[in-house]
Amino acid sequence: MSISWSDTRLKWNQTEWKTESFLLHNNHHIWTPLFTDDSVFRSCSPMEGCISSVNEVEVFSDGKVKAQLTFRYPSFCGINFYDYPEETNDCCLLLSIMESERKIEFILDTKIKEEIDKAVAITDVENRPTQTIFKNIANSAWKVENRVLDVVKTGGIRSQMLKLCIHAKKDMATLKVALRIPATIATLLMLASPLFGDLRTQVFVKVKRTVPPSHNLYLMAKLINRFVCCTEPDPATSYSRYLEDSRENGGTMEEQRPDSAVDHTMEWRHLYIAANNLLAGISFSIFCMVVIFDIL
Repeated sequence: MSISWSDTRLKWNQTEWKTESFLLHNNHHIWTPLFTDDSVFRSCSPMEGCISSVNEVEVFSDGKVKAQLTFRYPSFCGINFYDYPEETNDCCLLLSIMESERKIEFILDTKIKEEIDKAVAITDVENRPTQTIFKNIANSAWKVENRVLDVVKTGGIRSQMLKLCIHAKKDMATLKVALRIPATIATLLMLASPLFGDLRTQVFVKVKRTVPPSHNLYLMAKLINRFVCCTEPDPATSYSRYLEDSRENGGTMEEQRPDSAVDHTMEWRHLYIAANNLLAGISFSIFCMVVIFDIL
């Protein structure tokens, strides 16, 4: 993080000294801010991999000082597993300056929220007697998407603090595809299975019906089955003829069958098949659209 501050003790006459700025090789010669993690619940030592150092200090003739802040502290994180295996992680860190006699105020010269795209590195901490070495072994599956930098103040403390939050997302396309393909295939088979074959094995189709359905609904269902779904019940069981005319055989008209003998199973079968095919087709289409838009 780039930081800067003003120190009137470091001013000089640019005309007299013929220089506008210079790099300071030893930071102990001037005052530099000492940042620390503002956490009362835990403490992290350099041996555990926590650091905070001010480097590349440049002093200007007007007393302005620019430097680079390097820090490494544990943060408070909250993981959202809703989009597993591409869950998101929001981590925040509070940084404060260890100054008890001064009131510290921060001025941000950058956007509070900024979109970034940076992979999170896997770091190995090597502790030596005189120094701690950090080595980036590889990039993890996490990727930082944006960061938020803001100035906050807590009760009981006069000085302000820097609040740094990042939003990271796990990018595991291989695992996502491996989990999605079996579920997609199973769902497609479940939604498309009613579209194949008739439904004579289902209870509502096999049960005998003696009450006729609405004639308009029957005609609409028959039209849907034949021209939209390209399916139709077994044509062997067609409309029941209520009157048998035997005049062609030289006989007389037989008596009308009683109502209890009239079978309306075919009409109801058309209705059940049309409703089932429409619901299955709509569900199948919606699922395919969701999958396509999710991939895009």
